[in-house]
Amino acid sequence: MPRMMKDKRILGKLEIRIMSVLWSDGPSTCRHIYTKLGGDRAYAYTTILSMMRHLENKGLVSHTEEGRSYVFAASLGREEIAHRMLSDFVTSVFDGSPLELVNALLGSGTLTREDLEEIEATIEELRKGSES
Repeated sequence: MPRMMKDKRILGKLEIRIMSVLWSDGPSTCRHIYTKLGGDRAYAYTTILSMMRHLENKGLVSHTEEGRSYVFAASLGREEIAHRMLSDFVTSVFDGSPLELVNALLGSGTLTREDLEEIEATIEELRKGSES
């Protein structure tokens, strides 16, 4: 049985791209993932295969055998991975302060008026939920 990750910094860029294929397409062969990531224009097939083994050792994917192929599936959902990575980011970059993260995001100048309206609506929903 694969070990579950202890390190919150669980995914590098290629690992995120691979997991994104599994989250969007569902269980997939290594060949399918390799093709979705651009084939030989982007990565060697053996690199993707090595990454799949690495992700399985971390407990992030599992596989089943179908004929001569392994079919890999994500063991954790996008939300769980995002939560763990964001928690680590807040701890390491913002000294554990979610408020500092929000202030940095709000001050970045990248949010649209629609983004701000959605953020305000989400905050209002959270307030109503905590009052119940």
